[in-house]
This record gives sequence, structure tokens and C-alpha cells, in this order.
Amino acid sequence: MPPQSHFAEQSPLTGRIGSNRGLEQLIGEVVEDTNERIEFGRTLPAQAYTSPDFFQVEMEALFKTDWICVGHVSQVAKVGDYFTYNLLNEPMVVVRAREGIKVHSSVCRHRWAPVATGSGNAPAFSCPFHKWTYDLDGKLVGAPLMHKAECFDKKGISLHEFRSEVVEELGLIFVTFSSTINSINERLATLIARSKSRGWDLKDQVVVDIDPQSNNYNWKAQAETYAECYHHLGGHETTIEKALPAAMSSCEEDKGTWTMSHARLTDQPAKLNAIEQDVYNAFANGANPGDVVLEMIIIYPLTLIAIFKDSCDVRLLRPLAADLTESTALVTCRREHQQSEDFPQWLADYEHGSRMVNDEDNAINRMQQIGVSSAFATVGRFSHLEACAFHLADYVRKGVRTYTQDTGATAEAAPKASLAVQ
Repeated sequence: MPPQSHFAEQSPLTGRIGSNRGLEQLIGEVVEDTNERIEFGRTLPAQAYTSPDFFQVEMEALFKTDWICVGHVSQVAKVGDYFTYNLLNEPMVVVRAREGIKVHSSVCRHRWAPVATGSGNAPAFSCPFHKWTYDLDGKLVGAPLMHKAECFDKKGISLHEFRSEVVEELGLIFVTFSSTINSINERLATLIARSKSRGWDLKDQVVVDIDPQSNNYNWKAQAETYAECYHHLGGHETTIEKALPAAMSSCEEDKGTWTMSHARLTDQPAKLNAIEQDVYNAFANGANPGDVVLEMIIIYPLTLIAIFKDSCDVRLLRPLAADLTESTALVTCRREHQQSEDFPQWLADYEHGSRMVNDEDNAINRMQQIGVSSAFATVGRFSHLEACAFHLADYVRKGVRTYTQDTGATAEAAPKASLAVQ
């Protein structure tokens, strides 16, 4: 058991008012906590949610070294289908080429205007600035009026291609800026096996709704809240707590590259009032009292997945600053459901319920962001129902520890990782 001093109340004003702790000290506080058991679990320091310098360390240590999901295969179902995505200030175009899905930089090799915006289907990408044109493989096939440029050969010019992989069983497209990290399919082997054994069928689902958001709070707050049901007690007290009680939820052990929690139906539905019964029925979808009806996954660092019986919510986080996180929610469902008569009403009901829960989560996370800036925001303790949040914190600790050991990064000098392209 850790020394009692680990849990001792600290003087919240010491070194906090009138000064800003240096990055080196903050990194030290993050990486020195090597606790591996949720029973003694502690949060990251509050300043890890507010420090711009620490956010830059996360950018280099986590986001640029791991795999990040950018979309679902159904978004590029046919040859020529594409959508654009901005990840860590890198504009990308995800496209179904003739030989499979590719992720290109959308920055023109001439004078840098994006060659694609939005989404759609196209035989090629043409820059709106000077009409340089690239085929679906990213090769330059047209460069008007360049015949007087000496030693110019368009055959040697292509859009940069990011390293990408499709996790077929999950139907998800991942990108990495690292040239050395092992395959995302290898890293998610246990999750792929779980998907097959549970019959999630994500690979055959289709995106039926896309919801972009921008929120003024730290990315970790969103990921942590997404994957734990403990906050049902307060954050969703009058909406889903009675149907999906916090006390009946559970978390699995950390899988190293992902973690999961489970939400269960109440085992006492007879005690629900009419409104609570409607919520219960919406989640039940044929399940019995006490059954797991919702499984929530964090694929480190920025991919969140909520799995229902016949649908799925995939949240793709794009942190922009310590207190600003953009995200895209992809709603998927089984193909046959999309084609059924009741689909429009189902989607409307889903969007209404999702908006309600999402608004409640956002309200809590915005309050958290205010709280972590306080002089009284000290390291907190985790409940066993927050094990997934503890696992994410441990992922951050390990990633920052490895990065600082490898680079010697300090507050004065944090080397910038290069972006891997193919």
C-alpha cells in the first residue's frame, strides 16, 4: 500500500497563486505516479488540463506517436468517394482509390491551397488556385502552363500520403504520424477478437449522421466522462441514472491500447415512473433487467466508441488547445435498419436522446474546466467505477514518461516530432 502521505491533504495555495509552476515540475508530477491499481488510483494533476506547455508535450508524446481514427469505411464506400479531415493542423483528404483507401495531405504541391474541401465523389482533385490536378492516388496529372518551367516533371510530384490502415473488423480508418509504431491491427488484436465474439458487426454498419462539435474544455475531460457511468449519479440524475444506474456499471482491466466500461439496465424496472420507463425501453431494445446494453470504449488516445445493440456512436476527438477540443460524432447503424420504414423515427429519437445526454456531459465538462484552474484543484481520487478514466491517465503518464526519457524534453526545449509520410 502506498504511504499515507500520498493521500495527504496539500495546502492548495502553496506555489499556485501568483506563479505558474514550470513545465518540468508538472511533467515530474505526472510521471512520478507509477500506481497501477485503481484501489489507490489518483487523477493527473489539475494543471495537466490547463497548461498550454503540457498540451504541447501531449501533442508530441501522444498524438503524433500513436494511431488516431479519422472516419468509417462507409464514408468512402465507392471509388472516388472522399471526405476531408483536419488533424493536428494537418489538412487531409481520405479517399477510396482504385486499390483501397488512402489518406493524402490535401495541400497542393504548388502553392499550398487545399485541393479538396467537404466530402463527395470525384475522379480527381483539382486545386482551386491554379488548377493543378491530382488523381485518386495523389499523383500530379495536370499542371497548366508550366511548360516554361525548366526541369519541371509532374511525374515526380504527388500529394504527401500519410501512413494509414483500415481496421476491417471495426470498419474504422486510422492515421499515424509515426513511421515506427507497429500496426494498429496488431495493437487492437484483442478488441478485434472481442468484436467478432460479441457480433458487433461494426464493419457492415453505415454512417447515418455526423455531428461536429467544438467545446471549451480539455480533451481528457471529454474522454474520461464518455467512458464512465459514475457521473450518472449527478450529471444524468434526472435522465438516465434510474434506467442505467451508476452502481450497476463496471469497468474492465486496461488492455494497454484500449479500455472498456459497461452500462447495465436497472434490475428493478417496476420502480420506474412513466418517463424513466421510456428511457429504460429506449436502451433495452429487447434486453432483460440487469443486462449490459451499452459498452463504452476508449482507443487511446482520441477515439471513443459507444456500442448499442444495433447501432454505434464513434467520437473522434481533435484537441486544438489545452482548453479547446473539436470532435466529430459518427452515428452508425446496421444497413438493413437504415432501409426499414421506422428508420426516420428511430434516427430522430436517437438524435434527441443523444443531444440530451451530450448537453449534460458538456455542462459538466465545462464546469470541470473552470474548476481545474482553481488554486484549490489538487490531485483527486478515483472510484472503482472510474477505472477507464484511471487507465487513460495511466496512458498519459506512460506516454509522457517515455517521451521525456527519449528526448530529454523540458520546459525550455521540447523537440518537435516529424510527420511520417509514405
